[in-house]
Amino acid sequence: MRRLLMVVALLVLTACGTQTSTKTGTAPSATPTPASVATPTPIAAPEIFKPGDQIQVSSQQDQTKILLTVGQPHIIKPGQYDSDAKNGEYLGVPLTVENQGPQPFSLSSMLGFDLRDQDGQGYTTAYISNAPKAPDGEVAPTQKLAGTLVYDVAPGKVYQLLFKANFLSSGQAIVNLGQF
Repeated sequence: MRRLLMVVALLVLTACGTQTSTKTGTAPSATPTPASVATPTPIAAPEIFKPGDQIQVSSQQDQTKILLTVGQPHIIKPGQYDSDAKNGEYLGVPLTVENQGPQPFSLSSMLGFDLRDQDGQGYTTAYISNAPKAPDGEVAPTQKLAGTLVYDVAPGKVYQLLFKANFLSSGQAIVNLGQF
């Protein structure tokens, strides 16, 4: 029993350990020295657009300059040979892109746009037979490309369309589409 108590006491002392402090050659000052505190730089909130707004997007690096106009989104009924929407309904987002720069510009509806709901859930593009063609392809200077993005969405949610052109090193144009 005595041996057990000694082992327990040794374990307790080992677990607690000892704390040592080292004294340096200077005495502590009576007034605290102010610590260097970084002041946060306010980050500008991204501009939020609405359907019908003309959104100017450009890049100085490669001289790309486009004008994006998102039309009024609407629900699209699937065609006779289309499957029903897995999430509930198909949302069509018409848009027009005009190349105002001196170089051709390539646009991909799958890579250049992202649809998200108010919870941040992303939705992938869908293809149905009775929807207009998606805006995909090369846009020559002074030319336009129009089409409709189609997404399989859940009803009753608020949606935002994010334009994330490949020439933008960071940032995106955000369009509030509303609730569907």
